Amino acid sequence: VLLDTGELVTKDCHAPIGLSPSTIEVLDPETLESLAPSLPLPEPSIARLAGDGKTVIAIGTTKVFRIIFDRDAGTLSLDNEWRPSYGPEPERSFGWDPVITPEHVFWMDQGQNHVDRSMLGSGDRADPVRLWWSRLDDGATRSLEISGLPYGTESNPPAYDPVEEIVVAYDAGNAVVGGWKLEGDELLPQWRRDGLA
Repeated sequence: VLLDTGELVTKDCHAPIGLSPSTIEVLDPETLESLAPSLPLPEPSIARLAGDGKTVIAIGTTKVFRIIFDRDAGTLSLDNEWRPSYGPEPERSFGWDPVITPEHVFWMDQGQNHVDRSMLGSGDRADPVRLWWSRLDDGATRSLEISGLPYGTESNPPAYDPVEEIVVAYDAGNAVVGGWKLEGDELLPQWRRDGLA
């Protein structure tokens, strides 16, 4: 992802099962030289990064991390005051790509799957895939089931419409997409479509 000041922030991952912790790097956009010492995350992160121009969000296998680049000091650091936790429980797997809104970050779990040509029926864990969200100020975290069907999974981020404040999430393992209206910190169901493999 790009920061407002032009730097590139990158991350490695131990895909597809996330056994080794990930490392964050910040690079000069012209020379690709490192601008700060590497920052090891406390756990693996399979998901893509998201950024709001100033900070970067990484979804770990049990927690969410906010990464801060101090250009003047030449350092990368974790925001230790903000570290939402989302599990997992035995029948849930790690989270996937985050989406940042003005007040929240959204992501989904059940990222581990055995996809080949289709996501349909490829979930590895028995629980339904969940949509998660945390406040960016205090880290308060909530979640809901996207389809309620077992062996849910996903491979893309949720979508957020900032005009209508609608969040859309897709359980690719069960071919179900749903939309919710964001009101304050709550998501109110608006619609659901099944059979969209």
